[in-house]
Amino acid sequence: MADFTKNAIKTAFLKLLSNKPISRITVKDIVEECGINRNSFYYHFRDIPALTEALVDEQLERLVSSYSPEDPILVFMNAVVDYAEANRSLALHVYRYMDRDQFESGLLKYCAIVANAFADRAFFDTAVDVEQRRLVSKMLACECFGLLVEWVSGGMNEQLKPRIAEICEMHNILVRGLISSSEAKPFL
Repeated sequence: MADFTKNAIKTAFLKLLSNKPISRITVKDIVEECGINRNSFYYHFRDIPALTEALVDEQLERLVSSYSPEDPILVFMNAVVDYAEANRSLALHVYRYMDRDQFESGLLKYCAIVANAFADRAFFDTAVDVEQRRLVSKMLACECFGLLVEWVSGGMNEQLKPRIAEICEMHNILVRGLISSSEAKPFL
């Protein structure tokens, strides 16, 4: 029953978001929309920012879990962009309303998960130094994160996929270069 109520709250909130910005949605609006009392809302969520954070984490977690480590990182980044474009008003409302540090740290966390999977796969069974692997992973996570934040903060108006493809290709070149240079060195 608790999951049912929690999901009803999320559904009501998303429905309300399609009509107005987060800043104009109240707990009263949410509980009236899903037919529960205020105590039930507060049992599941501290406040509307906590509800917003839970929804963002849930969606990013869903995107990350659907990403296979065998897929190029381009697949994940394009999935994030496709989701944001399909839910444009929601993405912009969340970006404008959520605590900036909280939003950015969550997004960076998920970019890092995928970038680490990319680096693990790219350098699997090579002599590339662990520090170099971490550096490539961190650079890719920061570049993907920066592109996404810049895109959303700019109103999601530009075409992002060609820039993502360009960055992914640059990383592929970097990875190939590191692998070939590490194989040329003596490995002790």
